[in-house]
Amino acid sequence: MNFENVKYIYFIGIGGIGMSGLARFFHARGIQASGYDKSESRLTRDLVKQGMQIQYEDDSEQIPNVFSDPDMKHECRVIYTPAVPEDLEVVQYLKDEEYSFLKRAEVLGEIAATGFNIAVAGTHGKTTISSMITHIFHQNALFVTGFLGGIAKNFGSNLVLGRENVFVTEADEYDRSFLHLRPAIALISSVDPDHLDIYDDPDSFREGFNIFATRVRPDGHLIAKKGVFDDRGLSYHLTDKDADYTLGPLEIDRGAFHFEVEYKQEYLGDFSLMYPGRHNLENALGAIAVCHTYGLTPDEIKKGLRTFLGVERRFDIQLKHKGMVYMDDYAHHPAELKAVISSVKELYPDQRITGVFQPHLYSRTRDFMVEFAEELSQLDAVILLDIYPAREQPIEGVSSQELLNKIQCSNKRVLSKNELLKELETLSFDVLLTLGAGDIDRLVETITEIIKSRK
Repeated sequence: MNFENVKYIYFIGIGGIGMSGLARFFHARGIQASGYDKSESRLTRDLVKQGMQIQYEDDSEQIPNVFSDPDMKHECRVIYTPAVPEDLEVVQYLKDEEYSFLKRAEVLGEIAATGFNIAVAGTHGKTTISSMITHIFHQNALFVTGFLGGIAKNFGSNLVLGRENVFVTEADEYDRSFLHLRPAIALISSVDPDHLDIYDDPDSFREGFNIFATRVRPDGHLIAKKGVFDDRGLSYHLTDKDADYTLGPLEIDRGAFHFEVEYKQEYLGDFSLMYPGRHNLENALGAIAVCHTYGLTPDEIKKGLRTFLGVERRFDIQLKHKGMVYMDDYAHHPAELKAVISSVKELYPDQRITGVFQPHLYSRTRDFMVEFAEELSQLDAVILLDIYPAREQPIEGVSSQELLNKIQCSNKRVLSKNELLKELETLSFDVLLTLGAGDIDRLVETITEIIKSRK
C-alpha cells in the first residue's frame, strides 16, 4: 500500500461520499485521480472541476491508457468501495491487468495511522460530530485533516485539508470498514442495529462496535454515549447525570441552544449551538467531549461550536417561503427518522408536517418495516417514493406499498418522482421534509425552485 511513487489512481465508485473525499486527498498531493461511477452527481461534477477524469459508462476502453501500460504499473493504484458490484466490466478489466484492489477503508486506515487519529463511529450522528470537531479545531488554528461523510457547510467539502498531523475520520461500520482504524480518540454515538445484509444479526452488529472499541490505542481514549459501553472509557449523555459529560441548565431561543456542560458533575462551561434539532444538541455534547479530552479549553471549544453551520442533508433547512418551510435530511434508519421528526415537531409545534421518504435498500426496509411505519406515522401526511435499491436486487414482498400499508396516517400515498414534483406545485403544507439516503437528494434543487415559484 505504498503510495510514495504513485502518480495515478483509479477509483471504482469515485462518486461516493467517502471515495470522493479520498480522491480529493490524493489529487491535492499531485496524484492524477480518475475513476468510474454509475451516474453524474454534484460530487462528481465538483471532482471534474478540480481536474479529475470521470466516466459514467461501464466501459473498459474509457479507463486512462496508463492503466494498460505494463511499464507504468508501479506508478498506478486501484481503489474500490465494496458498495460497487464486482461484475462490472471496468472491474474485470483491471483484475485481468493484474492490479491488486485496495479497499477504501484500508487506504484511509493507512493514512490515519501516520498521525493522531480521532475516529467518530455510530449508527447515527457521526457525520455531524466529526464535522463539528473538525470545525472547532480549525477555528482555533489547529488545522487538522478531516475525512467527513457529508458536505460540511463551514468548508463546503467532505474533505478538509490541514497542516497538523491530526486526522478526524468518520468511522464507517458498513462492511466492518472501521476496523481498519487505530484511533487515539474514538467516539461511539450509537449502536442501533443496521446493515443486517452485512452483519448476521443485531448481536453481530454490536460486536462489530465492540471490536472497534478495542482498537483504540493503549494510550488513547474511548468516549461513548452513556448506555453503549458503560464499563470502559468516558461517557456522555444529555440527561443522565451519571455520565462523565452531561448537560446543565438549557435555554432554547428560536431554535438555538444555550447550555451549560458538566464534566464529572463539575461545571465545565457555557456553550451555544445555532444548529437546530435536539439530536444535534446531543451531537454537540459528543464533540465537546472529544475536544476537551484532546486538550482544548472550554473557551476554545465554545469559540468553534457557536459558529458551526451544519452539514448538508442533516437537518438542512433549504427554504422558508410565504409561511412554508422546506427541510432535507439524510435520515434512512428508523432511529434517525425519529430524531428528525421529533425535532421538527418541537421546532414547529403547531404546523402541519408532510414527509417525503425514499426507503434505502430492500433489506433495510424488510428488516425495519414495522419501525419505519411507526416513525412515519408521526407525520401529518406521508409520501413514499419507490425503494432505492443501491447494490441490491428486489426482495419479494418488500415494497414501498407494503410499507405504506403499515403506516397509521390517513393522508398517505406512493408516488413516482415525476408525480411528486407535479404534486408539489399545489400541495398544501406548512413544513415539508424530504428524507432518505438514495438519490432523493437530486430532487432538492428542483423542489426548492417549485416552492419558490408558488404564488
